[in-house]
Amino acid sequence: MQNSKKGVSLVVVLLFMLVATIAATATYRWLTAQSKASASRMVQSEAYQSAVAGIEAARSWMTFHGNDLGGIIKQYFDDAKKPILLDSVLQNINRRGQRYDVWLVGVDVTSTEYKLKIVSQGVARNGSKHSEVAVLNVSGLYRVRVPADNGGNWDFEEGFFGSVSGTQAYDVNSGIINGDVTIGGGYATSADHLIVTGNLTVN
Repeated sequence: MQNSKKGVSLVVVLLFMLVATIAATATYRWLTAQSKASASRMVQSEAYQSAVAGIEAARSWMTFHGNDLGGIIKQYFDDAKKPILLDSVLQNINRRGQRYDVWLVGVDVTSTEYKLKIVSQGVARNGSKHSEVAVLNVSGLYRVRVPADNGGNWDFEEGFFGSVSGTQAYDVNSGIINGDVTIGGGYATSADHLIVTGNLTVN
């Protein structure tokens, strides 16, 4: 009877150890899978954030570099509408392994508010990539023509054209003053016309 009890106890202990081993193995595999999934989500997030950073960098650059942007738009049309890589004018991410590449791939100038299509490809530390597309509305850019020389017959008859400040008196045949004028002596005279774009102060 005593030997039978010892045999049953041994079987129970062995079964318990087997169940514990199976549980530990399953837990290890689950944690490993979760770790890999978390790492995958992290690099995907890095690639996405890099792509969004590229869009924001392009938007910021366009806001403060209208002249350069106009030149790039001209290059886009002159080069048969081929995509233009903007990396050389944008400040890239200062993180090891992360970066973005931004292209101008489309321009619509049918209205005074231009529409620019931007593609940004973000790269994570492990080389994973994610692309984002944005359409930016840009106003304030205009197509201009260089004035043609009319042979030297310029219609300019002003006696004075410029800026004036702190004078005691002002007496000209005609004048256009760009800015404010303060005359301390008390008078300002003009035979023809006197145009002041700012404030005129006399005593």
